[in-house]
Amino acid sequence: MNCEDNHLPTEAHINNMLRVAGVLTGLPIIEVLSGYNINANNCALNHLTFDELLRRAIGVDACGKPAIRVKYISSCNYQNNCTTNNQANAFAKLFAFDVATKTVALVLNR
Repeated sequence: MNCEDNHLPTEAHINNMLRVAGVLTGLPIIEVLSGYNINANNCALNHLTFDELLRRAIGVDACGKPAIRVKYISSCNYQNNCTTNNQANAFAKLFAFDVATKTVALVLNR
């Protein structure tokens, strides 16, 4: 995403990023290995919606093409339980922020 296309809706960005291999179509990602240790919901980006954060997570992969930056975690702990199931903007918590690069990554559990 850049100044020429940041006005496009998230669906348009995703549609333009799709890659194909045979009969399969996939969404490209680029794994971030270091940094991104701050939840984006806890920094200056906490006012952004899920869509806005997802667009900010678009970076460039090894092919030089747009891809979604992803930070992997490994956990068996649930975010919501009987006492935390009413948290506002829960989907915004799915993003991490890197202080050095000032960029966002989508956090996925594997």
